[in-house]
Amino acid sequence: MWKKYWNTFLSRFAYHNRFIRPPNSPNLFAIETTSVCNLACVMCPYPIMERPKEFMDEALFKKIVDQWSHSSYLVRLHNLGEPLLDKRIASLINYAASRGVRAEISTNCTALTETRGREILGSRLFQIILSLDGASKTTYEHIRKRAEFDRVVANIHAFLKIKEEINSPVRVVLQIILMNETVSEVDNFIRQWHSYRDKGIVNELRIKRFSTWANQVQKISQLADNKLRYYPQQESQRVPCRYLWESVVVLQDGRVVPCCFDYEGKLALGDLNKQTLQEIWQGEPLRQLRQSHLEGKFDNELCRSCSEYPRSTFQMFYPFNRAGARSLWTWIQILLGKKQIIENIPVDVTPP
Repeated sequence: MWKKYWNTFLSRFAYHNRFIRPPNSPNLFAIETTSVCNLACVMCPYPIMERPKEFMDEALFKKIVDQWSHSSYLVRLHNLGEPLLDKRIASLINYAASRGVRAEISTNCTALTETRGREILGSRLFQIILSLDGASKTTYEHIRKRAEFDRVVANIHAFLKIKEEINSPVRVVLQIILMNETVSEVDNFIRQWHSYRDKGIVNELRIKRFSTWANQVQKISQLADNKLRYYPQQESQRVPCRYLWESVVVLQDGRVVPCCFDYEGKLALGDLNKQTLQEIWQGEPLRQLRQSHLEGKFDNELCRSCSEYPRSTFQMFYPFNRAGARSLWTWIQILLGKKQIIENIPVDVTPP
């Protein structure tokens, strides 16, 4: 575990000191075990995604985990697909856990049957995110095309009761995405589910910020016109994306991309069918991407349109700033055993 702590420190150090060849390995990564989904949500690019909708080869999955288990403390077993449609998901979770990597999945809950729920809660899963975008049937079914609100709500209630029954240690996050259709329902969402939070069955009720997927989807971009923002778009304040120093996403076919917004693999950095992790992490495509960010050049198709980038210039004056002070205090708490390193994982993009 100390190697992973050290790797996390190195990633922060490399970012703030502008290394294009960081000494660390990725400390957070996502593996798309499947690119298959059963819904057509209005805020998701899945319906227009052109690459094949398939399942990852299990041998490739194990190869990826084996290469990264020494440095990474969390793997997200989801990207564009619905992980519960993969019948192997529990065994994949357990394989990652056997290599010392905590696994997380995010689900739309349509396939969260009692059998699958018991299987997941009986696995070595670290965290599951239950996505419920709406507190009413009308709103939910308008957003989550092909899903049935009543069925999904029933699935979630049954799942939470099973967790309570078997006293499962799996962390549960119940999430709603904040956009113009759901803003008026946030209060109802909290009222409907807070009892599970009060009893500790749900660990977090999360209000997630809406994403435009780097403005790649016309419908999503139109929705974004009226969405709530944490901060204004100000290009002059933009700083390099720290995820280039911390994490990557592996698509179902083994290609590695910088982040989940690259759902078509347009900025593929390498292929784990042919290369190793370190070859890709230290490879020329990713080094060039880091260098362009350090030079203030965000002109590739994805980065140019990204709506999630950090905008605080003080980030680049680490450690002699507020970010440095916060990092120091976080590490002191970790060393004293008062905080787990998992809490530092950027589950959602938050304002700096």
